[in-house]
Amino acid sequence: MRLGRPPLIQLTLACAYLSACGGPPSPEAFVIRDSAGVRIAQNLWSDDADLPICSVAAQPAVDIGVVQGDPVYQLFRVFDALRLSDGRIALVNQGSSEVRFYDAGGRYTGAVGREGEGPGEFRGVRAAWENGDSLLTWDDELQRFSVFGPDGDFARSFQLVPRLMNEPEVLGPVANSIHIAYHHLVIEPPGFAPQTLYHIRYDRSGTVIDTLGAYPYGTYGPIGRPDDFMAGRTLFEPRTAMEASDDHVFVATGSTPEVSVLDADGRVVEIVRWPDEDRTVRPQDIDRYREERLARSENPDWRRAVLLSIDEVPVSERFPAVADLRIDDTDRIWVQRYPRPGAGPEREWLVFGHDRRVLCQTTIPAGFAITRIQGGTLIGRVQGDADVEHIQVREFSLPPAPPAPID
Repeated sequence: MRLGRPPLIQLTLACAYLSACGGPPSPEAFVIRDSAGVRIAQNLWSDDADLPICSVAAQPAVDIGVVQGDPVYQLFRVFDALRLSDGRIALVNQGSSEVRFYDAGGRYTGAVGREGEGPGEFRGVRAAWENGDSLLTWDDELQRFSVFGPDGDFARSFQLVPRLMNEPEVLGPVANSIHIAYHHLVIEPPGFAPQTLYHIRYDRSGTVIDTLGAYPYGTYGPIGRPDDFMAGRTLFEPRTAMEASDDHVFVATGSTPEVSVLDADGRVVEIVRWPDEDRTVRPQDIDRYREERLARSENPDWRRAVLLSIDEVPVSERFPAVADLRIDDTDRIWVQRYPRPGAGPEREWLVFGHDRRVLCQTTIPAGFAITRIQGGTLIGRVQGDADVEHIQVREFSLPPAPPAPID
């Protein structure tokens, strides 16, 4: 099992700067400047209708997952999926304590791991990364990384030192280190208090090197009865999103329409900005949000918890500017705009190119949760009929490069 480079996927451009799809933003709509050594990329378009459209295929090119049949195609608790450099697809299937491998067409080819705490075993496998010719995996429950060689053989493992109280979000390998985002929720009655997301760097043996940053992660407090409370969070308040590539970490606090790009040492080297929009939270937004949440279930206990989480918490004056963040395999930035209540199940994204100018806007199909963006495709998780999990690969197209920016 060798992890080599995948064949390029030939895509058909469904929309290329045509009048029906929106024209290219003018050079005046993008300005680059320097601020104390930090590159500021400012997008200045005035109307979303002027932006080109990136087309996402309506039907998946690959669909892995079945209701009944061969167990190797039955998925449960898939937390990650990625395309390896030899074209195979790797799925982190926590339900079977495995990382499964499928060829480019979705045919099962093998797996690594099993349930347990021994070498090459998992208790709560959650993520995987291709690292050179090896596969690096992360187990939340054991707080342990495992390395598998190009033939799938277990090579070594290491744990975080010191062990963290809560499960961290591992951003992945960055340069010669491993970066994580860590949040330790603290609820102290009776009031609400701001929480913090820490950006921590570890070496390749799991030993902490330093804390590179601290970012806002919402305001939490107790809701419900004093003797039986649960955690509540300020409604519509932004929380920091972080992603990593091979050499950089990307941070969006969500309070403003911007993404900061950090080097492996945590220094801000670039800031990408785009026009803000009216994000005012109005009473009708709260009412619509309550209706949408309650419509999901008739379970009385669940509905009671939903009402508490909406009616007994503070409400932000503005919606977040960013709902989610992804980085594709060429370091393009994908930003999901925060959906207002009533916006529908599809999600709107902005795509920024290598020079950090907006390339296009796109809509991701309802229920498609992106795990990776690689090789001109979106890889994501879908909950299908009978709550059966699927991993799908969908092709997308990008418009041609726009005119040169103004410095």
